[in-house]
Amino acid sequence: MKRKWARSDRLSPAWSAIIGLGIMLVLLPLALAACSSDAGERTGTPDSAMVTTTTTTDVNVTATIIDTCDTTTSTTPPSVPALTSGITPEQVAELVAKRSNLSPRDWEVKECKNLGDWAVAKLFTDRFPEQMDERGVAAVFEKCRNAWFFKGWVSLSDPSNEPIELANMSAPAEVWSYFGLEWRAGAELFPPEQMPEDFGFVAAYGVMGRNVIDAFQGTFTKDLGLTKERVTTSLSLPPQALKTLYHDLVLMQGQWQVFTTAFSPDPDPANTGTTTYTSTYYTYRLEWQAAGFRSLPIVWDDSALSTDSKAVALRGWFKDLQQMIEATPEWKALPPMEGGYE
Repeated sequence: MKRKWARSDRLSPAWSAIIGLGIMLVLLPLALAACSSDAGERTGTPDSAMVTTTTTTDVNVTATIIDTCDTTTSTTPPSVPALTSGITPEQVAELVAKRSNLSPRDWEVKECKNLGDWAVAKLFTDRFPEQMDERGVAAVFEKCRNAWFFKGWVSLSDPSNEPIELANMSAPAEVWSYFGLEWRAGAELFPPEQMPEDFGFVAAYGVMGRNVIDAFQGTFTKDLGLTKERVTTSLSLPPQALKTLYHDLVLMQGQWQVFTTAFSPDPDPANTGTTTYTSTYYTYRLEWQAAGFRSLPIVWDDSALSTDSKAVALRGWFKDLQQMIEATPEWKALPPMEGGYE
């Protein structure tokens, strides 16, 4: 199925150096997973297959993670003791080394800032000069149950990625302030690259948006025309279809922030001075959520058939969704539309 837009690369050179070129940062979400105030167990969705690691202290913390094979297992994320004075540069280098498969001696800790139960360190390694400039990269840590855990990386070479990275690790306001940023509410979290188990959506399309699929409830309501009552049936899309739909939603959010800003595509993006409207048009409605991310609701009357990139992308997403629905046996068993619209 061809996409109608190109994905922009959100990964900075520093990030690519740490993740993309063999450093095997496959356990970044483990620090997040370890920090629960009661049982110390959470669920995350790393982008790579799970590997086993060891702890540097006797802190007994168990984390539950999910690998790419959709299986669940447990391991103990690396940690260092939480000293009264805060995390030290030596501890920073130790934790970063365990996340990068480089020796602590390969990392230069340029700055280490303690922020209560959180800490930020700016680092540099010359092992990847073609990928990392002199600004290096920042690492974020959280103190939990008398130990420090690695939380994630923050780009320094591409500041535009910093809000996304901080939001995804649920960093508090003081960490945002360290990077000169204003803290964002949880609704602005960026959705994870891999589809989480709780992904779901409610989408409507067609004239007046009378066709509705509710992926949470597993139902579909079909428009049979103005002279007939709509009919509802049980319908759940196959896993691969859901993954495709989710992947494209993440692309749209990453490229245009479609789901965290008001959706109002330009009816005349080419500045022709003329806008043509059609009397019979589709209305689209969409809300979705995934791993803490909740989209702003979209209600869009596509009467101008805008060629704005955002509009083309979202219209294409709905077209793909409609084709997926109409390929199911549940939809084929429904009565046909009568009369149509003019």
